[in-house]
Amino acid sequence: MKENEILHLDIRDKKCPMTTVYIRASFDSLLSGQILEITLKGHDTYRNISDMLKIIPCKIVKDFQSINDSDVFSGVITKP
Repeated sequence: MKENEILHLDIRDKKCPMTTVYIRASFDSLLSGQILEITLKGHDTYRNISDMLKIIPCKIVKDFQSINDSDVFSGVITKP
């Protein structure tokens, strides 16, 4: 894996609280400068992930936004 490499994590089929586990495990495996694009489903999951991202040492590159006004959200974080 290289710096500025974009990794994709699709957890649309996962339910809380496992979504936070998948994101944290993926984030912890990143090297500094690597980028993680996350796709998730559900407003509750979105709120839980947003809260989690406030406490881990990540940088939000692109805030989570709804895709096509649905309950699917996508956002991008990186490890400083």
